[in-house]
Amino acid sequence: MDLLTPDFGLIFWQTITLLTVLLILKKFAWKPILNMIESRENDINLSLEGAAKARKLSQELTAQKGELILSANKEREKILAEAISLKNSIIEDAKTEAKRLVSEAITQSRELIHTERQEAINEIKSQVSILAINIAEKILSEKLSQTSENETLIKRSIANSFFKL
Repeated sequence: MDLLTPDFGLIFWQTITLLTVLLILKKFAWKPILNMIESRENDINLSLEGAAKARKLSQELTAQKGELILSANKEREKILAEAISLKNSIIEDAKTEAKRLVSEAITQSRELIHTERQEAINEIKSQVSILAINIAEKILSEKLSQTSENETLIKRSIANSFFKL
């Protein structure tokens, strides 16, 4: 039973040893341990503050990113609208120019047709006048003959002249 009930001397010496170890720890190790714990606590607080700042910065960057995306989308829409407007303007200008060119071509064609028609009419008039002169010449040359023969000659000359045209 001696093992279960400790001796007074043993308890005394264990108490003195414990107090001595505590005094030595207090004198030499307690302050460095507390300083290390305090330093570690400061590092943890600084890390938490840094994480909070990083989180806040991340949120701000996310908000800015959203604003930039909206701004870029608006700018894209604006550029697309301008491009469509420019395309429509170019198409309208091309249509107007094409209509103007067609109108000029039609006007020139009409003038050319009118000129050629006038030339054809003048040519016909010239041929008719030559024909009339030829007929008059034949009539005068045969005037001394009979009148009925003159009429036959005129009809025949006119018929021959029209078939040549």
